[in-house]
Amino acid sequence: IQKLQEAYNIVSAINERSNCASTYTPISYDSYSSKTQMENLVMQERQRELMFEGKRWYDLVRLGLAVEHFSSLGYTLDSHNLLMPIPQSQIEIYNNDKVLWQNPGF
Repeated sequence: IQKLQEAYNIVSAINERSNCASTYTPISYDSYSSKTQMENLVMQERQRELMFEGKRWYDLVRLGLAVEHFSSLGYTLDSHNLLMPIPQSQIEIYNNDKVLWQNPGF
């Protein structure tokens, strides 16, 4: 519970600092008393705070939510689309040992 309170305090401070609307209503700790609710709050606040910074994609991939998120928006995304290509120069270095190969989709 202490960790949830710490997370709430941080998100609340960010939310209060960045919200300049005259109709601002502070968030309530009681609304985010479970771990899942708090994780969702943190991710929502991170999305708002870092909007247009190009961080959302990496957050979704790291949390295993990218395929689900983009499918809900009508995009077809397979798990192999989550991987970045391995530079050809690195593949050539390890080619003799056959220990490195290109990620699917590239």
